[in-house]
Amino acid sequence: MIMTAEMEFNQHKFFKQVELLIKEKGYCVCVVSEGLRCPSGEFISIENIEHTQTKNFTQLGGAGNTLAGMVAEKFKVKTHTIVPDYLQRSASHFVSKTDWEMAYQAGTSAVIAAKNQQHGCIPIIEKTSSSPFKWRFKTIKISEVANLNKTVPTDYINKNTFSITPKAEQYLLELIQGEVPFKYQQGLPLFDPFKGVKTPPCLVKFDITTP
Repeated sequence: MIMTAEMEFNQHKFFKQVELLIKEKGYCVCVVSEGLRCPSGEFISIENIEHTQTKNFTQLGGAGNTLAGMVAEKFKVKTHTIVPDYLQRSASHFVSKTDWEMAYQAGTSAVIAAKNQQHGCIPIIEKTSSSPFKWRFKTIKISEVANLNKTVPTDYINKNTFSITPKAEQYLLELIQGEVPFKYQQGLPLFDPFKGVKTPPCLVKFDITTP
């Protein structure tokens, strides 16, 4: 089961699908987004609310534990919650070649923008071709995207079966193509020390004034 932040959490449908999968397969695996909301619009779980001068930011967390507790209580079964978090971030030896190339090109685009005296901008990925899959980077003003959320398209989600659609699968498959060869030493991935070239500051001093 896959539950994205764009799906409204319906407890009855959720329990029904969990029960069906347990009966058919003997188990149920559920991937849940921290942004999952109840029909009332409230998050099913939050960890903290950060207060700032301009607005409040909600720090999400604990959605998996919340659902696991509900399932355990409803069906009297053993549940287990896994949060990828830092394990996912530190697993660059499993990243796809496509993802790897995009990440490095993003950094390169940012440096080029700085050298060109482009201030207050950010590099973004623009898809140029599907077959073969190709992309390019361009810079836009941060003000155009700051505090905006990129949501999962509705036609990527099958809300009846709590799964993704073929269209979503195709989108994701493009991003995980290719493998990056890694060296291993005594069973551990061996990362060569990063050798960067230091360049002098390119941008003029940026002052932030508080009104």
